[in-house]
Amino acid sequence: MEDYPDNPGWKGTQTSMDAAEEKKKTKMADYKLVFVALKANLEGLTPDEIAAMYGERYMKFRPRCSELKKRGFVEPTGERRPSYLGTQQDVVRLSSRILLSSSHLRLIESYVWLK
Repeated sequence: MEDYPDNPGWKGTQTSMDAAEEKKKTKMADYKLVFVALKANLEGLTPDEIAAMYGERYMKFRPRCSELKKRGFVEPTGERRPSYLGTQQDVVRLSSRILLSSSHLRLIESYVWLK
């Protein structure tokens, strides 16, 4: 993996590397969707719940939430809920660092879009 989480992760095969390269094109828009969903649901959501809000495939936001956790923009609430497939999934929320900023969405946007 090259520079994760700044670049989408991949697992050793050319197919996986190609998919990660394609994902770079939509990753920033996906981040914004995650932030908007979590800003509207301060108690937190699972990645699959975020996908359901937008009518997207259930796995669409799982990697984006992991990347944002690694960067410190979202944090687990400690709660777990069933995923689309019935397994338990962490609920995430905007991190306290972001919520304490009066201009937290602008801070996020400047970070995400300047990368």
